[in-house]
Amino acid sequence: MRVLRTTALVLAFVSGMGCSVALDFSPCTTNSDCPSGQTCDPTTGLCGGRPTLGPLPSGCEFMAGVDEAKWFAPDTLKLGALVSKTGDLSADGPKVQKGIELALSEINGASGVGGKTFALLVCDDGTDKVKGVEMAKFLVDRAKAPAIVGPEASSVTLAVAGQVTRAKSVVVISPSATAPGLTAQFQGFVWRTAPSDEFQGTAIAKLLLNQGFKKVGVVYREDPYGQGLATAIQNAYCADASQPCKTDGAYTALGYPDDVKNGQFDKQSQHVTTLAQDIKPDVIVLIGFYDDGIAFLKLAFDKGLKRFVLTDGTKDVKTLTEVADPDVTCPIFGTISANPAGADYDAFATRYRSKYGEDPGGYSAHAYDAAYMLAYAVAGSGKGGSVTGADVAKHLARLTGGTDKVPVGQTGWLGSFAKLQNDPTAKIDLRGASGPLDMSTAGEPQSADIEGWRFDLDAEKADKQVKSLGVLYTFDGKFVPPTFAPAATGKCLGKLVATSGAGG
Repeated sequence: MRVLRTTALVLAFVSGMGCSVALDFSPCTTNSDCPSGQTCDPTTGLCGGRPTLGPLPSGCEFMAGVDEAKWFAPDTLKLGALVSKTGDLSADGPKVQKGIELALSEINGASGVGGKTFALLVCDDGTDKVKGVEMAKFLVDRAKAPAIVGPEASSVTLAVAGQVTRAKSVVVISPSATAPGLTAQFQGFVWRTAPSDEFQGTAIAKLLLNQGFKKVGVVYREDPYGQGLATAIQNAYCADASQPCKTDGAYTALGYPDDVKNGQFDKQSQHVTTLAQDIKPDVIVLIGFYDDGIAFLKLAFDKGLKRFVLTDGTKDVKTLTEVADPDVTCPIFGTISANPAGADYDAFATRYRSKYGEDPGGYSAHAYDAAYMLAYAVAGSGKGGSVTGADVAKHLARLTGGTDKVPVGQTGWLGSFAKLQNDPTAKIDLRGASGPLDMSTAGEPQSADIEGWRFDLDAEKADKQVKSLGVLYTFDGKFVPPTFAPAATGKCLGKLVATSGAGG
């Protein structure tokens, strides 16, 4: 991977054209394909010659070996990516980026699409709605990307789609945005490879009921991710036949702003005081990201609150290293979409380790799948560099429901993209590294298992200290009670949350 820096460039104007006429830069074959006053450049196949990007915004870089000089070439297939290199999800961002890069490097290594090469322009969204929108405008308006992998956060995905990409008919496919209802409102122009938090919310509710906690507190960041997951937990928990929410004080949900400027940590501190002095819950479900989640854990522990269930937003060694007290970290039980498994994931993981010298993790497999899905849609359209976002949206639907089961990866690519390209009615059944990619008409996985996890302070290597506890809740609605024992020796002895039936 290398960062290619461009010098400031300006748009060239066609000879004889007045400066008041904006260049179109749409694909063309002859002059008749272009607006009045513009000609078709035979070298680029674009009206008005060759557009230029100008200097890249800070936080953007070219990937897949294609620089600015080749970005608008006719044999370049452009894709964008919005990745959280900084901000609340920066712990996941590097692996997400590597998953995307690996997919496109494999495809380009197999001659791309009839010799046409995929190019990737990655920009940092900072896990921030304003910055995400700014970067999306660059990728859409200047880079002319018809599709984008990302963003990672649900809030940023909603902002980008609502303010930029949907109006321009550009597709986004997030590897990790999980807010319920996220994709349905954008009519096929927002997809995701991670499952909806409806699954995780139900799993957490089942866990709380199974453990027999008498008082539950749910603390969540007030963004689409936190609000959506908190609602999913409450709906499943309070719908139980025992109606635990009916008892006064048995279930309390408290939100805090997702922005420090709006009093995020001030509100957290108020909630900690309320929970410690008034509610006194047996367990707190914390729905946050790394920085705000870590801040809350520290505040809560200082007030004597010591039992937590965490979600996917804080599953990382970063949480463990910054909340160093084992009295806090050892009893934690976490939930997340089940770790990918099976032959397709194992093959991906082997290639990932070979390329990067580290284990995949986070949502790297989901990002890898998202990049492959976009590549298949571009190839299936048969339009090469002139593909539009509307084309991508249309052809993504052809990756589900086919009779041919195609494993994601270079081997599957070589035998399948041509089938989609040659037969416009053909479909395949793309099998992802992250799991089945049986997508709904709304553009998201229709099933997912949820697994448990915990921190293992006894692990010899730091990158092994987040440990999977296996499937907790299956996609077909079966709850699997957690059954694990404390370490026989070491820092976490006797401190893990109890197995089924235990109270608070």
